[in-house]
Amino acid sequence: MPKTPSASILIALFAASALHAQQPASARVEGVITDSIHARPLAGATVLLSLASGGSAPTLSVLSDDRGRYTFEDLVAGSYLLVLDTPLLDSLELILPPHTLELAAGQRLRLPLAIPSGATLRTLACRGVELAQGQGAVVGRLTSAESDAPIANGAVTVSWNELTVDRATLAPSSEERSGAVRTDAHGEFRLCGVPTETFLTLAVARDSGAGVSIQLAVPEDAGLVRQNISLAVAGKGTASLAGTISGLGARPAALAEVRLMGSDASARSDSAGHYHLEALPAGTQVLEVRKVGYLLGRFPVELRRGERLARDVQLTRIVSLDSVRIVSQRERYREFESRKRRSSFGKFLTEEDISKPGISATSDIFRAMPGFRVVHTPEGDIVISSRG
Repeated sequence: MPKTPSASILIALFAASALHAQQPASARVEGVITDSIHARPLAGATVLLSLASGGSAPTLSVLSDDRGRYTFEDLVAGSYLLVLDTPLLDSLELILPPHTLELAAGQRLRLPLAIPSGATLRTLACRGVELAQGQGAVVGRLTSAESDAPIANGAVTVSWNELTVDRATLAPSSEERSGAVRTDAHGEFRLCGVPTETFLTLAVARDSGAGVSIQLAVPEDAGLVRQNISLAVAGKGTASLAGTISGLGARPAALAEVRLMGSDASARSDSAGHYHLEALPAGTQVLEVRKVGYLLGRFPVELRRGERLARDVQLTRIVSLDSVRIVSQRERYREFESRKRRSSFGKFLTEEDISKPGISATSDIFRAMPGFRVVHTPEGDIVISSRG
């Protein structure tokens, strides 16, 4: 006897229901990530989940939403490893221990996650040292730019200006303070007890004399900054640097002065804000950008031999001036011109000499002038007479 259509439908539904009952229910892992430094949910954190046994199963990855929530669905039963990763942890080169999960079929697991607090980060960086409020740490690693090998016994100095006020006269005064350490056998260094929310000058040098100075600040909330530095043999190299300079409203900043501190490399950004520097030494260097109406910008860059680094710069506006038109006529310096013609001693610089390409600062004038040398310091370039 043939089956009726209704009977066929019932058989199909019964078969589908039986098949579904035979399949194990999928598991689920979810939770909220907390930013313990700022006591708020952490958005944009990466959570990685993989089977502890490895195999061919791919590692799953999700980002936390604006409320710090993350979710993994449709998971099979088994042992898993869950890892939390954030830009802050990356910058500090910290890896939190993974969470080991045992998921049963159909289980719904809620697992809250958190990044360490500022107090914890301070403790991890400076074990055995009690840091008061307003104190933090700078840690890092010193390596060779040519081989990436650690540089042991390198000199690391940190300095800053401390402002004090006389209680009797209420007169402010500034006193320079500093501290110094040496890198260990692995090139690691740590400076504990430096002030937070203060501009620090970090100077690093190796026995060969090569060195670099950079500026940084330790945020009070985290209390810790990691700054890795690589050093190369001084002189010209084969690295290059290019990028775009932006100003107010992220618009291109034309005619900005760009130079690599401690070298002769300099340029000006074009109408689209683009700049390009060639023949640069490898290692950790400092890119300096100047433009009228904007704060002076100094940015650490990591250069490698034969490689081109892309580095865009966003300048900070400090003042907005109305357009002013100035009309004047310059008088000729007759006495200067007459002395120049009469004397055969010394060197006279004309307007054409000062306007040559590559001269963007006063110190640049003296770099190629006999009898002088230019020395780079954290406060700026100093011109010294080589004749004493």
